[in-house]
Amino acid sequence: MRLLLLSHCAPDAPDKGEKVRACHLLRRLSARHELHVACFARRKEELEGLESVRGQCASLYAELLDRRWRLARSALPFLAGGCLNVLLFRSRRMARHVEQLAARQALDAAVVYTVPMAQYVPAGVPFLLDMQDVDSEKWRQYAARRFPGLLYAMEAARYRREEIRWVRRAHKTYFVTRAEEELFRSFCRDGSTGFIENGWSAEEFDADGVASLPELKGRRYLAFAGTMNYFPNVDGVVRFAREVLPELRRRDPSLELLVVGRDPAPEVRALGRRPGIVVTGAVADAKPYLKDCLAAVAPLEVARGVQMKAIEALMMGKPVLASPEVAQTFGELPPGVMVCRGVEGYWAGLRECGRWRAEEIRAAARARFDGMRNLETLERELEGLKAASKAGVQ
Repeated sequence: MRLLLLSHCAPDAPDKGEKVRACHLLRRLSARHELHVACFARRKEELEGLESVRGQCASLYAELLDRRWRLARSALPFLAGGCLNVLLFRSRRMARHVEQLAARQALDAAVVYTVPMAQYVPAGVPFLLDMQDVDSEKWRQYAARRFPGLLYAMEAARYRREEIRWVRRAHKTYFVTRAEEELFRSFCRDGSTGFIENGWSAEEFDADGVASLPELKGRRYLAFAGTMNYFPNVDGVVRFAREVLPELRRRDPSLELLVVGRDPAPEVRALGRRPGIVVTGAVADAKPYLKDCLAAVAPLEVARGVQMKAIEALMMGKPVLASPEVAQTFGELPPGVMVCRGVEGYWAGLRECGRWRAEEIRAAARARFDGMRNLETLERELEGLKAASKAGVQ
């Protein structure tokens, strides 16, 4: 098939949860189809990194997304009733590129990665929507927790309208978990939907090939890994460090917390001045920090979709101490995930870590969270779409 992949992020390197899925989509679809890619990049380094995957595509177009400039440009349209997330990704150059591509090539279908990219689907081209999360719910949660709550509430309502609109138009829409699909179906019964869980393949996440870091030898620590300027991560780790960790350290003075991830917000950097907390900033690879931890912590109160930080730990054979909000995203809890509420919950979880066998955790994670293999579901839907299109022509 001749396919168009529209992605809100650059599929150059799987260094963030959203980019893992983008990379898998590109690799999976380009292996069997003539794939044309149009995407946005957040940094110039991503544009350079895309050269490594250009050879896998029939064509590749990428545009740098300057969020500050786009936020300023989108202010008036937002106040006039527009959806901010859609406005941020609105580009005449992107639209012109896709229009010209569709004029040159007879596209069989499009795969749209997240709702804001649906605005670029060429007229008459059937598409599958990989929606991932019900992001409108995240904005609704922001409205209850962040200033200015009224603006977040407005965006939540507008984004939900966009979600409903594009699910109704898509041939089929996929979410990243059953819980996200069920949440969407709770307020919209229209459209055909399913879910495809995200994750890493065993080849990409080979725990046995990860070397230990000498500076971590003999240390007893919990690990939190993620992008550290993302509000749910910042909110979760700061609360854990302030409200839970001090009591855990009173009971076990040798215990440490390592916060691993790039772009730490000021309040995250400030945690590094507290006893027993290390804030690493950007690292080449988070896996060595997970390899020797007692457990990973996922204390988020705002959690949508699958949490790649938890899956990464499970792939390394490590238990995960998870908030109820994170645990709920899994539906059926994978082996190794323990639900923790408050100090006593995390203390009980920490004491239970020793009962888990690393190989048991790792094997279950590999079986369920193989992101490449799970995309077989999307491939089958494309084949069905192709067959239906042929039958229509005949």
